[in-house]
Amino acid sequence: MDKRIEKICDYIKRHYQKKLLLEDLAGKVNLSPFYFQRLFKQEMNESPTTYINRVRLERAAHLLKAGAEISMAQMAEDCGFSSAAVFNRAFKQWFKMPPLAFKESPAHSIVMVLQKEKIDNATAEIVYLPDMYVYTVPTSVNNENMLMEVEKAIEFCKQNKIVTTGRKMCVITHNAFHYPDAKHNYHVGITVDINTALNNKNQLFFIPEGKYACFITDEPHRKTREVLMAFKLGWMDKSNYTWRELICYEELLPGNSMEGSSLLQRKIYVPVKRK
Repeated sequence: MDKRIEKICDYIKRHYQKKLLLEDLAGKVNLSPFYFQRLFKQEMNESPTTYINRVRLERAAHLLKAGAEISMAQMAEDCGFSSAAVFNRAFKQWFKMPPLAFKESPAHSIVMVLQKEKIDNATAEIVYLPDMYVYTVPTSVNNENMLMEVEKAIEFCKQNKIVTTGRKMCVITHNAFHYPDAKHNYHVGITVDINTALNNKNQLFFIPEGKYACFITDEPHRKTREVLMAFKLGWMDKSNYTWRELICYEELLPGNSMEGSSLLQRKIYVPVKRK
């Protein structure tokens, strides 16, 4: 992709809630509006206006499915629409149903399963995740009270009026593999609406959209390295996929309790690409 268009796409994803004018976007990459619009359509197969609208509507769809407790008027404003009426009209035109119907529809999910693949005794789903921002607190894979750490993150968000969107996500960096006893080798938290969390952006972790191989485990967190190595050897090395980057994510699943917080059921997401 042309680096100028890539820069603008990233800018739109981070500022979709603002008023975005063609002239201003073109100016950011030193192009005339006419040439910018032509280049954008050539690279993206859609106009800048359509792309902006799609990013806003996909963000609204994510908030709806994630259970964000905000009004339609607030959601319209947060997603860059001038009014609830304009938002409702655009949403219905794009998704072929009103926002509230979409929220209740089982046919749409914030995690899109692309395929399910079983190799020997190991099964993984290849899913497509949307962009997510997670407010996190640092901890250790050896911490046996992970849910308490997540609750700290949720409480901080409440106190600072950060809108949470309901997914308890964790970040496993390479330090968890090489330094399992390190104090801060693991991050836990809650997904948030980026528009309400900009004042705390240093504590946000960005999970980029893309393909992930995922599987469920309830092994202790201290065995995370062994779990991932078993997945690599038992499934990934025999599949058509390989690691896209040396990081992975976990989602703590509903039903976990404080009493059993050392054995949490969780879904592990590994970023993948075709071999």
